[in-house]
Amino acid sequence: MRNTERAVARGLSVEPPIRILAIVPEPIDAPWSSAAAAAWTSIESALRAATRGGGVEIVRLKPATAPALEELVEHESFDIVHVVSRGTSRPAARYGTLTLEGSDARARDLNAQNFAKLCARMPHLELVVLQHVAGTPADLDVLRDALLLHAASVVSAPAAAADPRDATEFARVLYTALASGQSIADAFAVATRNPSALPGSTGGSGPGIATLRMRDMPATQRPAAARRETADRKAAPPPRPRPEPPAPEDVDEDARAAQRQVDRKRTAGAFDVFLCHNVGDKPAVMEIGRRLMARGLLPWLDQWELRPGTPWQRVLEEQIANIQAAAVFVGREGIGPWQRQELDGFLREFNKRGCPVIPVLLPGAGGEPELPLFLRGMTWVDFRETAPDPLAQLIWGITGQRPSHF
Repeated sequence: MRNTERAVARGLSVEPPIRILAIVPEPIDAPWSSAAAAAWTSIESALRAATRGGGVEIVRLKPATAPALEELVEHESFDIVHVVSRGTSRPAARYGTLTLEGSDARARDLNAQNFAKLCARMPHLELVVLQHVAGTPADLDVLRDALLLHAASVVSAPAAAADPRDATEFARVLYTALASGQSIADAFAVATRNPSALPGSTGGSGPGIATLRMRDMPATQRPAAARRETADRKAAPPPRPRPEPPAPEDVDEDARAAQRQVDRKRTAGAFDVFLCHNVGDKPAVMEIGRRLMARGLLPWLDQWELRPGTPWQRVLEEQIANIQAAAVFVGREGIGPWQRQELDGFLREFNKRGCPVIPVLLPGAGGEPELPLFLRGMTWVDFRETAPDPLAQLIWGITGQRPSHF
């Protein structure tokens, strides 16, 4: 087995947008075609926020044939290839296949080595995500090994047919994390909800278990024969306006680095926390939001993120379904009627996917604030006190990373 554990700090070597090539064949004679089509629809929908923000660009190969793929890689390059299909593996013979479409729209198998060599023609390619839609993960083992040898690092994603919601959420979190600047290993750990995960450390081969194998040789060091001239990469759209004026020139380097991190996360649509608040507490909540951005975290606050003329309820629902944490602020006015509806949405998400919901007490909150029943059992953050540092506690609740000075 290849030694893959050591290359854990490398991320994608490009600026946004991260370009993803989706290869999702739907052969007319394959019983799994409908599952593949559903997987594509789910992934496209899950990445809508990131594509709208300019952090991700996803292109589907149509038709999903070998000649179409060969033609595409002659003119364009991608950072990630996402495959939803089936394969065959005969490890003893070092032979495997990947099912694509033929010119007659029926299933046509492509040799795993040939597919890997086609991928190797894309000089910016860093990662291939394999999502099997029929059979078992082992059916793509030979293809995975060929890709590691010729092309890129490989993630084996949860099967499209095992639990579509898990597979879609895995892809969404993985790609938004990569677009926000995280390394492949870190993005994989976030997507698997295991911050301590190391590449290659996940055990088992069940359909719902994701694995990562890191390629030792970065794309920029591949042999010249495997590199091709490509068309100019499409320029990323400018980042959305920041909620605050640009930092003055005398701001220290840490502040500039934090701002760059926030800008990249906004481009990727990778918000760290939803700020759920009563409108009467907005000034205090905005100040805490600014302090979070100064630490490189990106909060979602309606006044900063809702574009005029857009249906705000739909945008709000998308954020509640996708964001990784929520801070519920309680001030002098208590919890407002609309805030309570937002809170109900987050509590449902908490039950479904373990989304942290953090009660935050603002200066001016009553001595023993009236919290909703479900929040009373949560550890709260109290900005009425100075020790322990409430901002550090809030960041701990959002990121899961314990402050070093505690």
